[in-house]
Amino acid sequence: MSRLGRNVTVESACSELYTQDKVFTFNTVEIKVQPSVKVRNGAAMSITCHADISKSADFQLKYNFTIFKERKLVFMSVADTGEARYEIPVARSSDTGDYQCTVRAEKKTRSSDPVHVWVAGMTKPILTADKRDVLEGEVVKLRCELPEEEPPLLFCFRKIKTNSTPKERCVPESYTNFSELEVSVEEGDHILQFDCFGRRNVKLEWEESARSNKTLVTVREPFIKPTLTTVPSSNVTEGDQIQFECSTAVVRMRDLEIILQKNKTILNSVQDKKLLRYSTVATLEDSGEYLCKVEQGGASKTTKLNVVVSELFPKPTLIASMTKLDKNKELILNCSINGFQKANFSILRKNSNGDIPLKSSQSLKMRVNVNDTGSYTCKAEVKGIVKESRPVRINVYAPVSKPTLSVAGGLPEVVLGKPLQLICHSVMGTPPKTFRFYKGNEVEKIVINDTYATFLDENIRLNDGRGYRCDARNNHSSGVKSSDILNVTVIVPVRDASLGSVPYGEVEDGSETTFLCSVREGSWPILFRFFKKTDREVLLFEKVEHADRATWHKETMKRQDTGTYYCVASNRANVDVRSHPITISVILAAWKKGVIAALVLVTVAGAAALALWWFLRKKKKAKGPSMEMSGEGCIDEVIGRATQVLNLWRQLLSSVKDRYPFKEDVLCHPGKWTMMERGTQYLRGLQIIYDPDNTSSALAANSTNEKLTRQPSDGDYYPGSGYIEDSENHMKSADESKGPDLESAEVEYTEVEVSTLDPHRDNKSNSKYGTLDQQMSPVKTRNVDEVIRDGNEVIRGGNEVIRGGNEVIRGGNEAIRDGNEAIRDGNEAIRDGNEAIRDGNEAIRDGNKGTRFDSLQILLRFSLQKVMK
Repeated sequence: MSRLGRNVTVESACSELYTQDKVFTFNTVEIKVQPSVKVRNGAAMSITCHADISKSADFQLKYNFTIFKERKLVFMSVADTGEARYEIPVARSSDTGDYQCTVRAEKKTRSSDPVHVWVAGMTKPILTADKRDVLEGEVVKLRCELPEEEPPLLFCFRKIKTNSTPKERCVPESYTNFSELEVSVEEGDHILQFDCFGRRNVKLEWEESARSNKTLVTVREPFIKPTLTTVPSSNVTEGDQIQFECSTAVVRMRDLEIILQKNKTILNSVQDKKLLRYSTVATLEDSGEYLCKVEQGGASKTTKLNVVVSELFPKPTLIASMTKLDKNKELILNCSINGFQKANFSILRKNSNGDIPLKSSQSLKMRVNVNDTGSYTCKAEVKGIVKESRPVRINVYAPVSKPTLSVAGGLPEVVLGKPLQLICHSVMGTPPKTFRFYKGNEVEKIVINDTYATFLDENIRLNDGRGYRCDARNNHSSGVKSSDILNVTVIVPVRDASLGSVPYGEVEDGSETTFLCSVREGSWPILFRFFKKTDREVLLFEKVEHADRATWHKETMKRQDTGTYYCVASNRANVDVRSHPITISVILAAWKKGVIAALVLVTVAGAAALALWWFLRKKKKAKGPSMEMSGEGCIDEVIGRATQVLNLWRQLLSSVKDRYPFKEDVLCHPGKWTMMERGTQYLRGLQIIYDPDNTSSALAANSTNEKLTRQPSDGDYYPGSGYIEDSENHMKSADESKGPDLESAEVEYTEVEVSTLDPHRDNKSNSKYGTLDQQMSPVKTRNVDEVIRDGNEVIRGGNEVIRGGNEVIRGGNEAIRDGNEAIRDGNEAIRDGNEAIRDGNEAIRDGNKGTRFDSLQILLRFSLQKVMK
């Protein structure tokens, strides 16, 4: 294995060395032209391709040479040397072009730069003709060929006549080296010679070949030139009979045609005949040049003759006594010939359907009418020659009628700022008519027309007192007719409409509202229209006023009348002016608000009372047997027996005094509670001792001889162990969020002052009831905290009742908002000074006080029963 590896290594190294020994590169590749890059046509030419190569060693290479002309392959060779030659023995113009050489050796290729070779000169073309003997009018077909040249080429043919300049015609040929052309033999071509030459474009330069051989063509005449004669040949006078004759000599008659013309007008023609005749009565119009033409095949020959005809008599002249005259006037027409009397005269009236003879005479007298307007002429006849005079125009005029002046729109009015168009019309009268327009005494416009004229006045001003008029006239002798004066009313368009209402903005349901629509300016009458804007335009009321404003009284406004209103004003100017919109809100009436509020509050109070009754009943069932005061009857019975009107505390304490023997020691001081929490504070200070055996009862304060006194500062009293903060003791009114009315409601109360027995008092008094210690010995003292907890429990129940009332109130408020959105603005209406709403609120506040007072009375009665228990 090791020996084999060494052999592979040696062979690789040798191969690599061999490859390195055969390294070569192209230095240059160039192309050379001998004898030069510009060679004469027909000379020998060679193109040599030479490759300059560098080698790493002396080894043999195979060279592939390729020579291109205009990118087309023209030569290919394989050689062992670095040079190859392309021989061209006879250079032609087709060898002109750009030459390039490409050399390929092994896998390397190199190309030379292109070299342009120009073979100057072209070969001589060859010309042939298909006929050597032809007749005039026949066609000779010529062929010019450059057999050794390559297209594109340009061939030029020449027609050579004796004593004339050759006519040349060139034909381009893009794909062939020859060209063919057909040449017509014309009149006068007797002996013709033709030759041709070729051209080509080399580098934007034209190179031309030598002239070809000349080809001779003999031309024979098919007929001789025609002759044209007249009989008589001279002194032709009007009325004479004149005859034209045209003849020729011809080789063969087939396809022969003779034509006689005057001023390009064919008078006569014959075919396959040698003679043409044409005769007519001579007139002055027959003077002029006549032409006789003979045609056969393509040959044509002509002869001309000038003929002069003498005048027999001049044209007659028609003379009218007047060319413009009034209706029913006399007209005289006279026809005459200067210096000639013997003629037959006739007078005619021109008409589109033909002349109308009026009289065969030299003169005509007639009384004219408007229908006689037209053109007249006369004719004179001598020896069959009739001549007509020039026409004379006769115009007969009827007088114009009185013109009428009117406005183009119909009514005599115009909108300020717009032009005024006037029409002046005259029914009768022969046109043309001349119309004049006047504004005041000034002429504004002059118009010439048949029946009417228009005038556009663009300078319209307000309070312009000048009237308009017009006049009309024609060529009648009666003169001018004037119209009546036309006074035009200037209409001022409506501007700046505005809408208002009384009251504005908010209107109570059922009340009356007045809408006022006014404009800044505008001509009367004015149409006022009142609209309500919804999903469509709803017309509510319209009225025509001879004023700049209009009112609309709507007696009863309803809830559906809430919305946006606007008005539109217009007059005869037909311009609608729209006001800015206003918004009207129909709110609930004040008395309806009071009734609804009272009903809602009564409903809330009833619901609260019912809820409280249900709560007390539930508590009573939970506690066991009903709680009644022992002794001679419950406190309610004592309260019921009171004959005077007392507040809650005064009634309560009076009944206590009647029940217990120390009633003189219980004093009542009137005061006020401003918050429900204050009532809870006073309940904490109240201690009532109850004897379950109904043997004796007494009142004591904190188990000591403590005296409850009223603070002199503000009437508030804080007895016992002080005020204990408890969120459950805060009773929140159901109407606390409804405004200051319910918050400011005050509850009257009476303070209780319990005096201890004075040891220095009369023994009789003490002996009557016994000592305080004796009275208090069998009783039990209720703990103040228990009383407070019981009061809190009562307060929580009251809060539940109040929350239930709040729910009822919220439901009522939702119903009020859905039914009458104006209730939301009730307080704002009250602040604006509505006395009725303020009175209603006063009544509502009084009712709230009574409702809250009754609720408190029930709450305190229930609290007292729990304390006594």
